[in-house]
Amino acid sequence: MNSLPHHSAIAMTLALSLMLASCGDETGTGADLSDTVAEPASGTTAELTADPRFVFATTSDVSVDIDISSWMTASAMLSVCSGYSSQSGVYDIDYSSCQIRGIIENGRFAERITLPNEVVSLVAEIRPLHDVNNPSVFEWSNDGSEQFSVR
Repeated sequence: MNSLPHHSAIAMTLALSLMLASCGDETGTGADLSDTVAEPASGTTAELTADPRFVFATTSDVSVDIDISSWMTASAMLSVCSGYSSQSGVYDIDYSSCQIRGIIENGRFAERITLPNEVVSLVAEIRPLHDVNNPSVFEWSNDGSEQFSVR
């Protein structure tokens, strides 16, 4: 009476059978690769250990210590930023990445900042308030000392 659904079911079964028969590994051989899958280790994660020297911290503290009193006692603007590029001594600083924006008074500034571990370098730009168009720029790379000093 209604043979259309019966024919559709047969066509669907045939199509699925053909697709499954043509499936295989990446080489097209149809080989069973289930024996190459590593079995999970028995036990729990509570049994895992790490080297005692491994540091799990995702941040590090860096001391920013600026003492330019030997060559500048006038107030200056300070920007310490992680986003920058330099070419031939000319710096292009992304001021939205600044970790510190402040004023250096009497040639001295000190502050401790927390940086994510992916920040491996910083740039400090010092702009004297009496001559903002002539900044001095100092670069710092994380060498494990956790101190960015400008003298």
